[in-house]
Amino acid sequence: MRFSVKIIAIILFLLAVIISSGIFMTNALSKSSKELGKKITEIEKYIQSEDWNKAMETLNSLKKDWEKTKSTWSMLIDHIEVDNIETSLTRVSKYVELRHAAYAMTEISVLKQYIDHIPEKESFTLENIF
Repeated sequence: MRFSVKIIAIILFLLAVIISSGIFMTNALSKSSKELGKKITEIEKYIQSEDWNKAMETLNSLKKDWEKTKSTWSMLIDHIEVDNIETSLTRVSKYVELRHAAYAMTEISVLKQYIDHIPEKESFTLENIF
């Protein structure tokens, strides 16, 4: 009987570790996604008002934030997702540099969608587990 109690205790401990890890991961992705999303929204506003210098400043700040975030996200999510964000960020940079509002706004929307859907896709829910 003692042997089975030890096994049950170990299983419960491992289950708690897995659930805790899932919650931590979800919170980390959600927090960083919101921070990146705020900067993307700022860039969008600057592009709409054709304040290209502010848009470029904020974009450079977003790139720095992304470089920090990327290392964490690379451990937690599919690398294709990270590559998609990188590609979109590169396009936005070029469109802002060229001051092409329509293309920049289109790509900002794509970038926003990539950033926003990551926490939803990776969240610790029954839908994502099964």
